[in-house]
Amino acid sequence: MGVKITPRTLTGLPQENTRIEIEDISSYADGDNIPDGPVNPHSINVLSYTLAPNDPNSLLDVDVSKKLTTAFSGAQLRVVTDNPAEELEWSSSNDAIATVSDTGLVTFKAKGGVKITGRHNEVRASIIFNPQLFFHFSQKSMNWHDANDWCENQGYRLPTADELSVQKNKREASSGSLWQEWGKSIDDVPHAGVVFWSSDLIIAAEDAYDYMYTKDGSVTSNTSDRSEGFACVE
Repeated sequence: MGVKITPRTLTGLPQENTRIEIEDISSYADGDNIPDGPVNPHSINVLSYTLAPNDPNSLLDVDVSKKLTTAFSGAQLRVVTDNPAEELEWSSSNDAIATVSDTGLVTFKAKGGVKITGRHNEVRASIIFNPQLFFHFSQKSMNWHDANDWCENQGYRLPTADELSVQKNKREASSGSLWQEWGKSIDDVPHAGVVFWSSDLIIAAEDAYDYMYTKDGSVTSNTSDRSEGFACVE
């Protein structure tokens, strides 16, 4: 189908060999309203990330200025930008550390630093995650001494009580505590028991150590001969 276009001037009359001034359209302002595409395909900014986004009882929105300090295999977060996530191309710098879906959903697999990038054409934005405490959940309950030995034999250690939780039912990013960052989503990943042993000896005469309840982050103690769940920290 052909379309005939007749140039018109302010007088409405066609003119030949007349210079036409066209405003520069090679760039866009950040506030341009461009339908049927990203909010602004010429600017992408990471605003925040959401921990445990698929668990309504555990999700936590975190400002991009706060660093993630803990993670575990299977832990998930979603990167939030000022563009629709599904309209960006997502990539991970190391899929062995963490993968990312086509909607910006990040799944951790191992300890290490990883850069997650959202891209539209030549414009991109990235965020780096490098949690220093990476937890490995045991699927077998053990007494404290066996759990401690098992962790050390893997090159890991039992976490301190504060590395597990600092306060019941309190959520806070950049805390250095497993429960504060991930909440009840800990229970979305297979593990043994309802508590995790810590390395903190509380009553030496009774050989009693602190442990944390995974349901609410509360910490109490028990004697080391009890068979309980545990997580090693790398």
